[in-house]
Amino acid sequence: MKSFLMPHFSFAQIALLAIAPTFMAASPLKARQTDSTVSCPDSDGQTVNVGTSSFAITCDYDYYGNDFGVSWVSSFEECLATCDSTTGCVAVSYNGGACYPKSSIAGGETATGVWAAKKVISCPDSDGTTYTATDGTVFTIECSIDRYGNDLATTWESNLENCIEACEATSGCVDVSYIPGSPGPCYLKSTAGAAQANADVWGAVNKAALPSSTSSAVISTSTVSTSSTISVANPTSTPGACTGGFTTGPLSCPASDASCYIDSTGSVYLIECFIDRYDGDLAISWESSLESCISTCSATAGCIDVSYIPGTPGPCYMKSVVNDAQSNTAVLGAKLISSGSASPTSTSSTTSAEPITTSSSSSAEPTSISSSSTSSSAEPTASSTFSDSSSAEPTTTSETSSSSLAEPTTTSTPSNDSSAEPTTSSSSSSSSSAEPTISSTSSDSSSAEPATTAAASSTSSATPTPTPTPSPSCGLIEDAGFETPGTTPDWALLSSQLATSYTPFSIITASTQGFTAEDGAHAGFFVMHGKTDTATVGTTIQQLTAGVSYTVTFWVIRHPSATSIATIDGTTILTIPVQSGKNTQMWQYSFPFVAGGDTAIIAFKTSCPGIATACGLGLDAFSIAPTSGTCTN
Repeated sequence: MKSFLMPHFSFAQIALLAIAPTFMAASPLKARQTDSTVSCPDSDGQTVNVGTSSFAITCDYDYYGNDFGVSWVSSFEECLATCDSTTGCVAVSYNGGACYPKSSIAGGETATGVWAAKKVISCPDSDGTTYTATDGTVFTIECSIDRYGNDLATTWESNLENCIEACEATSGCVDVSYIPGSPGPCYLKSTAGAAQANADVWGAVNKAALPSSTSSAVISTSTVSTSSTISVANPTSTPGACTGGFTTGPLSCPASDASCYIDSTGSVYLIECFIDRYDGDLAISWESSLESCISTCSATAGCIDVSYIPGTPGPCYMKSVVNDAQSNTAVLGAKLISSGSASPTSTSSTTSAEPITTSSSSSAEPTSISSSSTSSSAEPTASSTFSDSSSAEPTTTSETSSSSLAEPTTTSTPSNDSSAEPTTSSSSSSSSSAEPTISSTSSDSSSAEPATTAAASSTSSATPTPTPTPSPSCGLIEDAGFETPGTTPDWALLSSQLATSYTPFSIITASTQGFTAEDGAHAGFFVMHGKTDTATVGTTIQQLTAGVSYTVTFWVIRHPSATSIATIDGTTILTIPVQSGKNTQMWQYSFPFVAGGDTAIIAFKTSCPGIATACGLGLDAFSIAPTSGTCTN
């Protein structure tokens, strides 16, 4: 519509005046406009809600052309209500009672006396509607849909309309994925890829670029991408996940909770203070801060979530899936919302660029229990009795515990554990968790992060055996016992700095050392040295497969004042903590690692600062097997 301003009438306007010859005169219609809550110039630049739609008001402006027709109304608000109820209407031009609903906002210009409004795209209300960009390109709005990969660039916009206009102005752009924010990231795409459900994303695709055969296909998946971006689907969170705003650091909890952190690669992570998402572990690294943990995740193919336990350094658990959120005051979490251009590729199916989140949180806070319970969690557990736990948060129990909590657990009996985050246990427990587990005897626990229990109720086999036992063709090690001197020639003293005459290493028997555990006795490979000395023993594991996760399990005893670390190819994987009964009781540990090639050197380095007498480290029942339980060689 062109404005009805004298003396320039269009043919259409003259026809309208013939129908209503008194239209331009002062009339009750004009007076009623001032009673409306939406009027110019008071509402200029504002966004108002009418019916199910939101409209951005622009005074003295006209979206000419693209009319559905004309209706005569008593107020600007009534004109907006007409658009709200008209299928395909995206804007209106209003002048003194004449209301022109529009199918496009192309062709807008300044027009004194005309009041204009355009629908503000919002989800889910705008799903399936169209938006016409200023150059006339028509985009279909796709609420909660992300078409992963094929990113041209990322801009930061205050709304989806601006994101679409940025696409229209970028050569080759046919699709956008936008995460609402102030501003929020707008991902410009060169191709309309497969549609993936993602509640955090508002999408828009050029209708001309969308093949009819794929226009309605929506894929829901939990696989990881093969492109330069990574994500997981089946989201349940709401749009606008970054309620705490965007930041480049520094991060601290609880201050950074619900904010979105942008790392050096441009990847965006939602910070989840005191939240752990159990299982799904890819690997563990040791980091000095949450920022460093996130950076490592961005550099790790397939990583889309982290659970970090602060330390100097502290364990950083990298995840390949975003599982249910569990409250854990010991853990700082971060989940991938969108991958930057520098993100690594992975080996699974679907490509992605934008955040995909799942958030169905079940229980949470630390629990105190005094009788049996069951747990299905994933990170370190602390317990001192038998625990059949898939739990996650630290739990204090005085009897058998099977809780559904989450990070480090301390127990103190034998452990048959293929878990992954450190767990310390003092009674039977068996774990199929994902993060390193520290336990002292057999443990049948599928827990994951700390849980504390205090009484045993059942004991599993004392000798740790990977499940399933690797076949000989794997070329791995099953329960290397060291019971007979000279039968394990693959273990050797790799290096030493000896200041005394103590024997660098020797194989000893249970009778000479009196170790307990494993049905009351341990005989193992022992490294012995003296004050200010450091010694490293280790072996080369062969026939590994690059990229495959393996679990290492072993029993160990060390001098109470010694410092001992376990390394893989020179990288520290585990610092063996102080335990009770250091001189008489062995403890079992288990941790995962991802092979970087077909061999790996596993070594144990022990130093004894300021110790005047002999000290050292004893090992027994060393096993290594694929974490998945399947031989690949």
